[in-house]
Amino acid sequence: MIERHIYAHWLDPDYLGKHVLPNDQLHERRRQFDAFLKMHAIAGDCMHISDVQLIESRVLLLSFADSGFRLFIDKHRNFRQAL
Repeated sequence: MIERHIYAHWLDPDYLGKHVLPNDQLHERRRQFDAFLKMHAIAGDCMHISDVQLIESRVLLLSFADSGFRLFIDKHRNFRQAL
């Protein structure tokens, strides 16, 4: 299988707009983004995460704060790559 290198543009704060997601939408958005990331990990892709995403993406920060998500990512070591 050929490894694809993907930049997760949907995690950019600019892609989401300058507004802050209301708390009632944040849970659903995080669930969707977690599913996208896990799908790419299972497919054998390598996901690039920028420094801006690591600092400003509320959804990404919440995902990595979740121990279950971190355990999943640890099982797919080639998946995560910081730019």
